[in-house]
Amino acid sequence: MASDYEAIFKALPNSARMKLKSLISSFKEAGGKGLEEFTASIKNDPDKQSNLPKDGTVHELTSNTIIFMEHLMEYSEIAGDMLNYQTTDSAAPLSQELGHGQCKTILGSYIARVLGALGLNLERKAKCYENVALQSIFLMNNYHHIIKSLERSGLIEWINALDGEITLEEHYKALIANQQHSYQKCWNKIIQNLIEENKSYHSGSDDSKMSRGSRQIIKDRFKAFNTGFEEVQRIQQHYSIPDEQLRNNIRKENIDTVVPLYEAFLQKHGNSQFTKNRDKYVKYSVQDLVNALSTFFDVSA
Repeated sequence: MASDYEAIFKALPNSARMKLKSLISSFKEAGGKGLEEFTASIKNDPDKQSNLPKDGTVHELTSNTIIFMEHLMEYSEIAGDMLNYQTTDSAAPLSQELGHGQCKTILGSYIARVLGALGLNLERKAKCYENVALQSIFLMNNYHHIIKSLERSGLIEWINALDGEITLEEHYKALIANQQHSYQKCWNKIIQNLIEENKSYHSGSDDSKMSRGSRQIIKDRFKAFNTGFEEVQRIQQHYSIPDEQLRNNIRKENIDTVVPLYEAFLQKHGNSQFTKNRDKYVKYSVQDLVNALSTFFDVSA
């Protein structure tokens, strides 16, 4: 095919060959610049709180970027040629075509740059949320959507072929893990009420020896836990994690973080005579707590 084009090209008058070559060069240059401008537009997409999903789900910029890259994959040889033109000699023969492997490498490198720009923009957008936990939910949802989309389309193989220090899967897995760790901080204040740093108050088999101060400490701790948990539940009831696997992972982490400490505290103090009105302070059984935590991130629950 290339030799046919070259034969036709050589048969043209010199003036026509120059015009055709100039036209094709202009087309490649414009296409390549357009692709690079797309990367810049992603990096500089405005950070507006009004445009953020209120439930922390996938941003429109992420969805549109993934769709664009998937479409670009269908025209890899054209796109690769355009991008290659930005760094090669414009005097190259008209018939000079890149192989499919070369185009994949060039396009893989370009997609890696696009993903880098998208990641920087998402980090800025996340900071527009006032709640730190929602910032983490937003980033986890977007990172998870990106990696799953790249795996589904096959684009991930093009990027991994660039021989980076780590695979793209490992990169996004680390990003998600960092945000999971950040999200878990929303429980710090609550579980602190369950950690008995002060051993001075009494709770044992002989409740008659429990002082008024000890009783009040236990009351305050149960009350603080109830208030704190209900506040987190109220704030996060509209947060959403659409992907079932990711949602279940975060729920499990929440249960593993909160429930064992609460269960230990409940076993030690739940049946002690610290109050005559137990139901006022012991609002949750262990199973109640597990059930409540199992409804997080599902707006239909």
